[in-house]
Amino acid sequence: MPNIPTRILPTLALFALLVAGLLTMLPSHAVAGPPAPHRLAAPDGIIPGQPFTMPFPRLGMWWPDPETQSLDDITRYDWITLFDYQDEYVDPIKQHNPDILILNSTNACELGYEWDPEMREMPAEWFLTQVGTTLTQDVNATETLFHVAAVTVTDGVNTYDLFVEDDAAVIEGESVKILAVDKANKTLLVQRGFYRPASAHSAGTRIAAHISFWPGTWVMNLSTLSPTAVISTSTQPERWGDYNARVGVDLLSDPHWDGLLIDRSDPNQSWLVSSGYARTIDPDQSNTLLTDYSAFDAAWNEGLRQYEEQIRAGVGDERLIFANWGMNNYDLLNGNNFEGFPPDGADDWPNWHSVMFGPFEADKGNYFEWMAQARQPNMTMIETYEIDGYHENNPCDDPGFVPNYRKMRFGLGSALLNDGFFSYEIGTNGHGSLC
Repeated sequence: MPNIPTRILPTLALFALLVAGLLTMLPSHAVAGPPAPHRLAAPDGIIPGQPFTMPFPRLGMWWPDPETQSLDDITRYDWITLFDYQDEYVDPIKQHNPDILILNSTNACELGYEWDPEMREMPAEWFLTQVGTTLTQDVNATETLFHVAAVTVTDGVNTYDLFVEDDAAVIEGESVKILAVDKANKTLLVQRGFYRPASAHSAGTRIAAHISFWPGTWVMNLSTLSPTAVISTSTQPERWGDYNARVGVDLLSDPHWDGLLIDRSDPNQSWLVSSGYARTIDPDQSNTLLTDYSAFDAAWNEGLRQYEEQIRAGVGDERLIFANWGMNNYDLLNGNNFEGFPPDGADDWPNWHSVMFGPFEADKGNYFEWMAQARQPNMTMIETYEIDGYHENNPCDDPGFVPNYRKMRFGLGSALLNDGFFSYEIGTNGHGSLC
């Protein structure tokens, strides 16, 4: 364990009290009660290179719901994130609390096929896909039986399905849903125009399964191995990361936004295979099976850094850029969000000491490293969940719901071991909108 700075030694005593259960502070969104008063001292705002000066505990909150939650509830935090479509609420929130910081939101590598209108015009080259194949016969815009060159791929030891039932697959400007796979005849029965419009395709056209992690989204290819393409907003071939960086910069075109949250800004995406979200990854869309994903991970990390460099160059030093489980690009980012930490003692998580003090994953950085090395002002936050992992229920709807105060205290105490922010939320599916 590293030497603890003298300035936080008093916090260690507070941490002991927290873990012992003698402190029961909880953000107001998690329990019923009167709205909390405004903080006694206010932040000085964003001064590039200078740390925040607001008192402790410092509180942040992802995506509260201004349509259903009161301004008193929302403005008790030091900073919040909203979505761009909630732009109309920024000024009223700041009028209620002029000291609150409000971040717009983007995603480094995912687009929602159910809700992002730009999905319909995304070039096929920009999707991160699994290993694909090609059509062996032309199809018009309505035919539902595709003849393909292959339905499996092998490395000589293992055989991988290129498509399985319920996959979504991309073919030029269209996406289709796989209804059935006939391996003997090498045909695919598909639903045409699955969120992206149907069109005719010639023999030899590539078709490959999308990769999906978060429900309702497809993963985009942030790596430098991605093929380039031209989109309507540009006249030159570019990669997804170039386009998405322009989108991120544009999200801060209105000066009332203080910065940008970049969700899914984690490095080394080969975990999509090892965690079961994809059978294979084909980063250059060559229909070639990889047996070692280390070069892909390196190319992803290079593309991620280029993306963040472009956003920083576009918005300048005065805007906050905040990552979620981000790569340790400390020189570009105003901190990192440790989402879902600490968990409920899950065996597959790094232990608490590693995340806090190291050694942690080489490309991510531990809590103390982010606090010491990220750009100032530093927003690094520990975001603790009532429910770990993806969930569909909201326990806050139960009148008898009692939050896990012990877990909340553990997260708060962890944050207070340094100068970071803290958030306690129901979970990843809904965040601050759930209570």
